[in-house]
Amino acid sequence: MSVSSFCYDALGWMGERLARVFPGLDKDLELAGVKLHPAVYMSIVSFAFFISLVPAFIGALTFALPLILKYVKLSALPGLLMELLIALPLPLKALMIAMPLLVLVLGALVPKLIAQSRVYGFELELPYVSAYLAVMVAGGLSFFEGLRRLRKIRLLSNTARYVNRVEALILTEGITPLTALERFANTLGVKSFKELVLGYISTLRSGGDVLNYVTRKAELFFNEMLSRMKATADRLSLLMESCVTVVVLGGIGLYLVFIVSISMSDVLGATLSPGTFFLFSFVTIPGICLLFIYLADMTQISYPEPYGYRYVPLVISLPLIALFVLECVVSQIFPIPVFPFFEPIVEATKKLAYSVGLNEGYVPAIALCLILILGTLPSLIHEYFYERLEKSYIIGVSNFLRDLVEVRKSGLTPEKCIVNLSQRDYGSFSKIVKRISRGVLWCIPLHRIYEEIAKEIKDWLVSINLILLVDTMEVGGGTVETLENMAKFSELMILIEKEKRSLLKPLVLVPYMGALMLTLVSITFLSFLDNMLGIAGTSLPLISLTKVIATPIVLQAYILGLTAGKIITGRISGGFKHAVFLVLVVLAALILSPYIDVGSMFG
Repeated sequence: MSVSSFCYDALGWMGERLARVFPGLDKDLELAGVKLHPAVYMSIVSFAFFISLVPAFIGALTFALPLILKYVKLSALPGLLMELLIALPLPLKALMIAMPLLVLVLGALVPKLIAQSRVYGFELELPYVSAYLAVMVAGGLSFFEGLRRLRKIRLLSNTARYVNRVEALILTEGITPLTALERFANTLGVKSFKELVLGYISTLRSGGDVLNYVTRKAELFFNEMLSRMKATADRLSLLMESCVTVVVLGGIGLYLVFIVSISMSDVLGATLSPGTFFLFSFVTIPGICLLFIYLADMTQISYPEPYGYRYVPLVISLPLIALFVLECVVSQIFPIPVFPFFEPIVEATKKLAYSVGLNEGYVPAIALCLILILGTLPSLIHEYFYERLEKSYIIGVSNFLRDLVEVRKSGLTPEKCIVNLSQRDYGSFSKIVKRISRGVLWCIPLHRIYEEIAKEIKDWLVSINLILLVDTMEVGGGTVETLENMAKFSELMILIEKEKRSLLKPLVLVPYMGALMLTLVSITFLSFLDNMLGIAGTSLPLISLTKVIATPIVLQAYILGLTAGKIITGRISGGFKHAVFLVLVVLAALILSPYIDVGSMFG
């Protein structure tokens, strides 16, 4: 007996009642690809609900345990267990008590969230799907047959999943493809797809020009995507400015309050404790940056391509970075022992600080700068290589497809055109053209050639253009008209990518100005206040204050660089160079800060 059958047999009565509480659950399950009846699904949720009652009971019991232990004497082991339960943090106890309610709510929401994610992915794929369908219709296939071919394209996985649902609907209910498409478009509720399908059905039934309709609709989708890209760029610009404002102004305010709190502690008392300061500077402000990274990810229009390979060097270097930070940075702020291997490194960092005119308080910040720069350098080089390769591929594939159309107009076969074009220079994409040319000369099917090439090409945009080329030649025979349509849509794709980069490029300077301001204002104010207190016959613990203030600035600048990369390029890996350069900016500001005339700055 399966888990779902067991849950429905035992808790079907509860599952049916809960399914009626959430009337849209059946649609959410269908769109999420969960092949369960709503009552069966909610029976599984009910089973999880009853299991969650155990931690809820324990959480409630922890509040009564102090009273119980007053009157009941327990042996050593149960008593120790009770003491551990009493010592649990209050938020954890509250979470345990609320767990049954959370299980019910999340259980009902998970299908909706999965469905929304897949529908959003389908909406992003729709312009490329419509371009593919336009090329297929131009090659002689029907609209539905073009959709069926999409099932084999892994790059359009969300669309392929929905096409499988439509085909299952046809086979199980014995309805026509047009009826199934119409019904599914109404169920899906995506306005653009619904308009495309209903417009196609109307054009087909009235005897209109289906090719012209699908082509114009694809162009309209790309124009809408370009408009969305511009609106997204405005929102990302606002996100970047908000992030820098919060980090810089919040950081400056925090540092100034902490410095004043330390300097006036004899009069005002401890208004801001060191523990609170560390929590805000090392946890809260970096956490705010991570929140902006999440918001940027939710806002951006990104391609469904894997980016894991871009983080391989960082994953390898992270343990080393953590070890060096612990031994060379944390050990300079807190009294923890340093392993003998790291002692020469710490001494060399101190000599470097002294050589540029800085005191011992700057040593942890300088060490952190060097560790982050050297630790991120392999990731930066790796990302730079793939970024250059990606740009070269995108430009090369666009030029190649346009040249293919023009050479095809001379009357040569598509295969002969590819062989002739393999002698031209398309940058890094030339080696791909030459491999296609060799495969064509050896009479290897184009799909097999593509499957071999696709293992090496990581860029989604290049891959979808090659899919268009392969299917255009296999379905449409590579006629001038179909190749012209393909090249036109390829140029629209490249135009959108270029427009996105040009709109986001001006945002680069914002984090650099913010990091420079954060460093200079914090350090110079510390020096200024120390000078003022010196006139009054007292002083600040300058070295220890510099350690706890300068070090988090470096970490915040690094994470701000990663955030800037995510907002500008759509990938955190795109922020490696900004993170390194921002740390260099902070390092330069730290070195220059003793030479700034503090008196003239503050009057």
